[in-house]
Amino acid sequence: MEKTYKQWRVSRMPEGDLTPDIFQLSEAETCAPGEGQVSVRVKLMSIDPGLRLFLTPRNAAPLHRDPEDAPMVNPDEIHIGDVMGGFGIGEVIESRVDHLKPGDIVDGRFGWQEFSIQDAGKVAKRNPDFTLHELLGVLGVTGMTAYHAIFTRAELKPGETVIISAAAGAVGSIAGQMARNLGCRVIGIAGGPEKVHWLKSELKFDNAVDYKAASFEEDLRAACPDGADLYFDNVGGKVLVAASGNLRPRGRILDVGHISSYNSDRIDFDLSRFWVNVIARELRILGVNLWRHMELPAIVSDAEDLISDWLRKGALLAPIEIRQGFKNIPDALVEILAGKNKGKMMVEI
Repeated sequence: MEKTYKQWRVSRMPEGDLTPDIFQLSEAETCAPGEGQVSVRVKLMSIDPGLRLFLTPRNAAPLHRDPEDAPMVNPDEIHIGDVMGGFGIGEVIESRVDHLKPGDIVDGRFGWQEFSIQDAGKVAKRNPDFTLHELLGVLGVTGMTAYHAIFTRAELKPGETVIISAAAGAVGSIAGQMARNLGCRVIGIAGGPEKVHWLKSELKFDNAVDYKAASFEEDLRAACPDGADLYFDNVGGKVLVAASGNLRPRGRILDVGHISSYNSDRIDFDLSRFWVNVIARELRILGVNLWRHMELPAIVSDAEDLISDWLRKGALLAPIEIRQGFKNIPDALVEILAGKNKGKMMVEI
């Protein structure tokens, strides 16, 4: 084992849009795990928009908190000097517990570092029959979020119309395919004509619209002329307002994420228009918090069985974008916050 390993630490807090220069590359000395712990060599790091919330002080962003008696969406608050938080997958190098052996594949909240020592109860052993990319993406937090939202919160019925924002992103691309497989008509919202084309041609969405287009609201109405039954919201903001205006009476909104506000707490859309839509149409808003359910083995097992079956049959594609090298982790996060990815973003270390 190497004597030292690299880490990315937070050197200052961001103001507004995230830039890679707030992180500082450092080295730490490798040490052995203690009793009940394992040492993990991190292989792949998950890059997710929600990482931006790690850098938002809880007392400065009350809209980003769960009630104190509920698990946080992102439970780790980062301070200056800390290793940046993040979810990853890797290989056990040394173990001080019986049920984990060197060579086992585990995932967990390892943070932005090449090695991590973790309490054994905070890592999950994964099935080596799948690739690391599948385990971190479609069979990991990304796929579990989509599964939980679609199968336990959405109450979907065949023939319903579903609108999905950030549809070309990690969760949206999987959730849209799941809804399609359940017999729903799926309308994707994405940024730019290339992504719109990709959703329709590659992922087989029934239709897709470009939120960056000047005609976005008109295009969305044209895509679902009879209205929609469910809006799967990953972004919040102006897109949320527009989508809520296209829901049928007693339609549902799945509140999965608010990417548009992760770099700022400033409200730059007509919130009153949204609430008028909610009240007038008697809409239901359903929050989605995967971390409340990750420790329920039945849900995780059912999700893995269904997703892996769809993957084998070609009924579900798992798009990924991979960046190479530990040094490129900060740039990858900036990239995903700017919406430059299609599918799940990961960094190979």
